[in-house]
Amino acid sequence: MKRILNFLCLSIALVSCGTVNNMSPCQENVTVSLKEDCVACNLHEKDFLIFRLESLWSEDEPFPVITGRALENYNEWIAYIEDKPEYRNILSEKEYMRWKRTVRYLIGRYSRKFDDLLFTVPGRVIAYTEKCTDVRKLYPRPDCAMYGYGVNTKRYRYLDFDYKPSNMENNPEKYIFRTFVKNHSKNMLVAIDRIFLKNSDKVLCLMYTCVGLFDYVYDKDHIYHYHGSTSWERYDPLKNLPMAFEFIYRHCDPVSIEVLKSLKAVR
Repeated sequence: MKRILNFLCLSIALVSCGTVNNMSPCQENVTVSLKEDCVACNLHEKDFLIFRLESLWSEDEPFPVITGRALENYNEWIAYIEDKPEYRNILSEKEYMRWKRTVRYLIGRYSRKFDDLLFTVPGRVIAYTEKCTDVRKLYPRPDCAMYGYGVNTKRYRYLDFDYKPSNMENNPEKYIFRTFVKNHSKNMLVAIDRIFLKNSDKVLCLMYTCVGLFDYVYDKDHIYHYHGSTSWERYDPLKNLPMAFEFIYRHCDPVSIEVLKSLKAVR
């Protein structure tokens, strides 16, 4: 697990008031249930978000969900895991600081209206909010949209903004707007999902990363790129896009779709 984390330059401490330089934890009510593989976030009385994260976990050890004061600095993280033996020896101070720098870079590059960091799963996802903007002005521009839940999920490659009426423009809260970005400096494929929160000044963002490590190509039913009994082969996510997309579809889609489902349940 530690070997994996050494390569996952991701996640941690951003801002609570709209600038990447201000390092304070989100003040919203965020709770983590490791037993349920679940994070719950109450942004306000109408938006109770449920993040089911089991599709992101490694098969051997849990990935840390970092939130609250543990986002501020490494000492707070140490205090946070004092009663969580499953997290011990997973995250060194060097790795923590590397994630912190990388998250600053990712958010600074891809979020023009950053608002709050909600939580992060190192190497898997950064959950944050942006200040609401017109769906046509999202940056980076969405490449596709998703609608529906579970087996009924539909994908729309073409955004209907040029049609009148536009379902996506008139009802953006019904869709997950996804952007794929090739980040060559980090050699990773980044998927950014945005969900508009109805009657809110916030847009929920889930930033997933694929860097082609071997745990990304394993699930309960298949082993990809397996060679022999002891060796694995890393793939380049910027060259092997089918493999990278397979990771996003299998491991990240369930998280975003569950959030959309939970929002519908309380609307």
